[in-house]
Amino acid sequence: MKCKEVNKELIFYTDNNLSKEKKQAIENHLKTCAHCRNLYNVFKESFEIIEKEKIKELDSFFYSHLSEKINQIENKKEKVIWLKSKQVYFQAIAASLIIFLSIYSGIFLGTTNLDKSANYTNSEDYELFAESYNLNQNTKSTYEMSLLEIEEKNK
Repeated sequence: MKCKEVNKELIFYTDNNLSKEKKQAIENHLKTCAHCRNLYNVFKESFEIIEKEKIKELDSFFYSHLSEKINQIENKKEKVIWLKSKQVYFQAIAASLIIFLSIYSGIFLGTTNLDKSANYTNSEDYELFAESYNLNQNTKSTYEMSLLEIEEKNK
């Protein structure tokens, strides 16, 4: 047998899928030809590696366990999404409460200070209060009133 013919049939020989005559002819050729023998050894080692790496038969409950794990993971994702949306609602409510309390406390503090400032018993306290807030500034109406008073005195 020639090397070209052996090379074509070598895979089948390695896989043990040849008739007895062809198998015997290839064995005789491999005894005499070093190149074909090396090629056969490479094929043989490759097939052995492939056989070792093949997936062995799986457990009969493998797929049921796998689908159960996938369902558990999907359920966890749904719970996380629900918790995140719930968290957003709580944050919005908390922010609204803080804003409401801030406005209410500002209004409350503002009205209590006005009430305290309006309770002056004597005129000296009021004068000090009025001067501190520039309440005694002359306006157009006070100038007109003072002009009228001067005119009445001059008459």
